[in-house]
Amino acid sequence: MADGMEHNATSYSALHGQHILDVTQRCKGASVAALERFWGCGMATIATAALIFSVSSLFVKILEQSAHVPPGEIILVQGLCCWCSTSVLLILEEKSVHSKTWRVAFLTLLRGFLGALSMACLYTSFQMLPLQDAVTLFFCSPVIAAVLELVVTRKWSGWASVAASLCTVAGVVLVAQSSVGSRHMTHSVEHVVPAGGTAGSSVADEAGGGDGGTMAGDAAAAAAAESLSVMGVVLATAAATCSAAAFVIVRQISCAQTALGLTWWYHGLVVMVAALAVGLRYPSPAVLPSTSGTCMLLTVGVLQFLGQLLLNRGFQLISATRGAAVNVLQVPFSFMWGVVILGNRPALVSLAGALLIVVGVLVVAFQDVCQAPELLLSDELACCYSCGAADSGATYNSSGCAQGQNQ
Repeated sequence: MADGMEHNATSYSALHGQHILDVTQRCKGASVAALERFWGCGMATIATAALIFSVSSLFVKILEQSAHVPPGEIILVQGLCCWCSTSVLLILEEKSVHSKTWRVAFLTLLRGFLGALSMACLYTSFQMLPLQDAVTLFFCSPVIAAVLELVVTRKWSGWASVAASLCTVAGVVLVAQSSVGSRHMTHSVEHVVPAGGTAGSSVADEAGGGDGGTMAGDAAAAAAAESLSVMGVVLATAAATCSAAAFVIVRQISCAQTALGLTWWYHGLVVMVAALAVGLRYPSPAVLPSTSGTCMLLTVGVLQFLGQLLLNRGFQLISATRGAAVNVLQVPFSFMWGVVILGNRPALVSLAGALLIVVGVLVVAFQDVCQAPELLLSDELACCYSCGAADSGATYNSSGCAQGQNQ
């Protein structure tokens, strides 16, 4: 009797263990299949990259605002993480970073320098503007790129580009006006306030105290805040311009330089420029952040690498026009983080300006689709061959998702 009960218990345990194993294997198979579908969908990878980049920008804003970490230090740590990761990929794939001609080498270095300058301007603008306004101004870069490409190639892009440019300029003006007049410059005013006092009290002391001195101090603090707001708008727009110029250069050398090689040189120059800024203690000396700040600083580097990886994968699967349109999701994501996490309340003027910029970018992104759909198809086929999808018999649906590709 006891032997029978022991045998039944053993059989039940075996069946229960086998059932758990089967469920685990099915869940694992479903997870792998879902991951493969995600990796084969360009729209999904770029949308995820936009979310990751917006979170990275949020962390940068928090580091600069709360931990007082200078932009150069953030860029240096982030660039080192990305450069080391890219170097590992180059070694594993046995790729070369050498350029074919001196012209390609010069343009590759210029692209990297412009990218580093763009990042430095953008991160510095985070100290002077609300997060959503800085990101919105930065995202006028696709329209600026269209204008620069017209100047370089002398190729007329149609009246749609003109309308998009005017729309974007109007959006930039509205966002700039909102940023300058908003007075949401609490952190920036600290740069002109002595430790242990307020701007009003410091200027009041110089003026001899009293209500007149307090009013003069308030006026001086407001003027300093407005000046910093204007500088933030200039820096964010400069970041967009440098980024746009880098886009045009990439178009010029895309057939002569590998994407991994471009990325490696870009991050290498980012590290050198950031190291120079940190060595010169510009705009402020490097600091040793707290444990949580250090973790956040390293997280920014990891997020930037993951975002770049997903963004590059997305542009392998869908055309640049669609990818640029999806990447604009960073703007609403930044507005969301600004309201939910940072407690910002964007003005209606700022929202209207952001909407105009997004519309301008979308017009530039989709004008080629409306005018010459056969060019879009050729772009997608070129992307298929560049990532080996055409050889594996993959096809693409209307969302840019690979079907039947051996990942």
